Amino acid sequence: MLCASLAYPADFAKIIESLDTRGVSFASVTPQFNTTTSMGRLTLDVLFSFAQFERAHFGI
Repeated sequence: MLCASLAYPADFAKIIESLDTRGVSFASVTPQFNTTTSMGRLTLDVLFSFAQFERAHFGI
């Protein structure tokens, strides 16, 4: 089980990339998405984008 926060999207993105290079996918329970599908990958990218925007805009 992997617990990660989108408060640090760059770190989480590195984890996902590391998993991908090893042929391992990521599945989230809440919100529900899976990186083996194109829709799951898009969902993850959108979440990363919003997290990065919040950090830059609000200084979180």
